Amino acid sequence: MASITKLSQGDKPKYKKEVICQDSIISIAILTTYLFLSILITYPLIFHFTDSIIALTKNNLPADDSAVFLWNFWWFKKAFVELKSSPLFTYYQAHPIGTTLVYSTLSEFNSTLSIPLQYFLPLPAIYNIFIILSLTLTGFFTYLLVKYITKSHLSGFISGLIFTFTLYHQAHYSHLNLLSTEWIPLTVLFILKTSETKKIKYAILSVIFFVISALSCWYYFIFLIIFLCLFLFYKIFQLKSARFKEIERKLIPLYIALFILFFILMQFTIEFLFILIGILFLYVLIILYTIRKTKNLNKDVIHILIFALLVFLLLSPYIIEYYKQTEVEDILEAMPFPSKIFYSAEPLTYFFHKSPFQFDEENFYRLRTDGEFSLFVGYTTILLFIIGLFKGKNGRFWLFPLIIFYILSLGPGLKFNGIIKPDFMPNKGIFLPGILISSLPVFEGIRVFARFGIMTIFSLAVFIGINFNCILWNKIAGNDSQKIVGTNLQNIVGADLCVCPSDNTPLTPLKRGMANTGVRPYKNIYQNMRFLLTGLIIILILVEKLKIPTHPEKIIAPTIYEEIAKDKENFSILNLPLSGNLPAYLYTQTIHNHPMINCFVSRGSSKIEKFFNSFSLLNTFNQINTTNIEKLNNPDALETFNIEFQTLNIKYIIIYKTEYNTSEIQKLKNLFQILLKFKNYYENEVILILNKDL
Repeated sequence: MASITKLSQGDKPKYKKEVICQDSIISIAILTTYLFLSILITYPLIFHFTDSIIALTKNNLPADDSAVFLWNFWWFKKAFVELKSSPLFTYYQAHPIGTTLVYSTLSEFNSTLSIPLQYFLPLPAIYNIFIILSLTLTGFFTYLLVKYITKSHLSGFISGLIFTFTLYHQAHYSHLNLLSTEWIPLTVLFILKTSETKKIKYAILSVIFFVISALSCWYYFIFLIIFLCLFLFYKIFQLKSARFKEIERKLIPLYIALFILFFILMQFTIEFLFILIGILFLYVLIILYTIRKTKNLNKDVIHILIFALLVFLLLSPYIIEYYKQTEVEDILEAMPFPSKIFYSAEPLTYFFHKSPFQFDEENFYRLRTDGEFSLFVGYTTILLFIIGLFKGKNGRFWLFPLIIFYILSLGPGLKFNGIIKPDFMPNKGIFLPGILISSLPVFEGIRVFARFGIMTIFSLAVFIGINFNCILWNKIAGNDSQKIVGTNLQNIVGADLCVCPSDNTPLTPLKRGMANTGVRPYKNIYQNMRFLLTGLIIILILVEKLKIPTHPEKIIAPTIYEEIAKDKENFSILNLPLSGNLPAYLYTQTIHNHPMINCFVSRGSSKIEKFFNSFSLLNTFNQINTTNIEKLNNPDALETFNIEFQTLNIKYIIIYKTEYNTSEIQKLKNLFQILLKFKNYYENEVILILNKDL
């Protein structure tokens, strides 16, 4: 039999088939492992899969943003299948004028995928399927990315563990859009493949996954745009001439001095930050000019332009609707500037966690409510990163996005221990580059800067994976190939020539694949210890961030909503209080299936606010605790109320009794039953439903 190091021409096809088969088996096993771990990390959700979700609830109804995504599922099916209309505008909220959903968190891709599932599964079960799939595929696609770079299954598996099983994911079970991180590594994988191979099929796939990422979570679309820019800048810098690099090395002290100067000046006015950006842009143009004759550079520029054009064309329906609604709607500011600083990470957020080993229910609920700050990466991960930083020689590119996204996650202003304005700066905070993001079109929509942290964790996971074999086995790359040089993509991202640890002989791709799939075992007396160490690392990565049990909450709506759904008249429903338990209003609408006066979207419109402020009836409900009901008992007031009821087409009023005290409930009963002649339709300890014939 031919040896592995010396294959004959006739043996190569045979070994190639064996390697591909073995590689596929290992990949399937790893995918299954991620699925098992996803079920484990959400335990005991698997035993309450069809009627419970991991969410905050009140009176057995959703009380957090999970209701938004359950409503999205229902609304997309209703818009596409029943109404045959665009899901980007609805009359089922803020009835009768309706509201745009362009600015809402629709997670369009997930909501569209839910449509066929709704014919045979309840909404909570569909939601749980997406949670498990997102966790599983995030790990698996990260594994594929790192395996492509390193040709190592183990390295890919470790990276997938680090990126998937984070507190960030566990804290965002109520945000399906933020859980959809699986498209980040997959998009990056095909961007790298396109850059290396120039194959059109990889370019098309990278565009498709880029768009899917946008339609799953617009935050991640913006993050990938920034990542792509960083990757292109890095490639451009790699093409600099030796003479240019020599001049740069001499100017490093000047660069540092300029950066410090601009950082200080930025504290006084943001204009200096824009000047710095302009200088950096000019610097890139100078580099492009010096490398203008580099082979394939023009082709790369053309590929980038085609990529951008295809992404724009695929997203054009949404973009057109966005600008159309912008002209019509006066959207209220999403979040004031101090709040953007509040919802930013702190410098040490990634390194410390208050209660990493407490699994009690109170701490789990605190993890959910403080989810935006759950960026702790784990002490094992930090240790692996430090070892890889000093011991590994590969993947230096990934330190670039790691640092950039870390800085951006700190937001527009620095804070310490929740304090935005430190004592040593009594008049204002310390401004950071994130303030620039807050000032740019489209990017200004970013409200929670801490979410940049997921890209920091992603870059960290890939960097550790690239250097994991180096950390664990000491030898994985030849001395001559450990430097990042030239324009070769594998050098840029860290996949230098793999070698057999026993003899440092460079391997062909075929032999390299076989060496890493176990055909040739490592002959080392410390082999068993290293395998045990690998197992220990995997356990520590999981255990120190594991938050189980997850305490899934059962979702049970009173059957009276199903009775209302049987009423086929055209009418609207008013939930009181107007801005009370809005998540419950959304979820119950998926059952009663009728328009409602209430509105719960990510960003409200001043048009809606002005419209409803013009109704004295609705203003009375908002001020019921100070309203004298007896003064309303006059012909003019009653006539006004009846006209407004007809305008709003209200047939059912649902009063959530837990949101009012006893006297307020009695006032509402007097108003509706005595003065406005509504009938008592249904009542329990939580809700009171009144109705009136139209």
